Amino acid sequence: MNDDTIIKQRIGGRSVRAIAKTNGCSVAEVNRVLDLFANATITDQVRKHTLALELARLDELQEAFYEQAMGGDVQSGALVAKIIERRRAALVYARHLGAAFAILHRRDSFACGGGNWRAGG
Repeated sequence: MNDDTIIKQRIGGRSVRAIAKTNGCSVAEVNRVLDLFANATITDQVRKHTLALELARLDELQEAFYEQAMGGDVQSGALVAKIIERRRAALVYARHLGAAFAILHRRDSFACGGGNWRAGG
């Protein structure tokens, strides 16, 4: 079983079951490889960088169409409204992710002998 082959097959759209069958392994083994790939690829730092870059791109797009929107161009106005909505959604999503990671971090620190998180600390 080659991890890179499994990842490439999944990226190519193959189902986990089909990958397992083709590679002669279990679904659990394929999922383990995908979990390792995800954990190595999607870090908190990558999330922050991606969010910052996407917000900068949205700023550039909004700047390009804002003046036209304010001048009465209905399509530009709709686009600017959509950009504003996307920015808001990205920031709300990022805030919720940050809270989820804080909860998981607290739980993990308790699991390592710091206390009993289920009982309130």
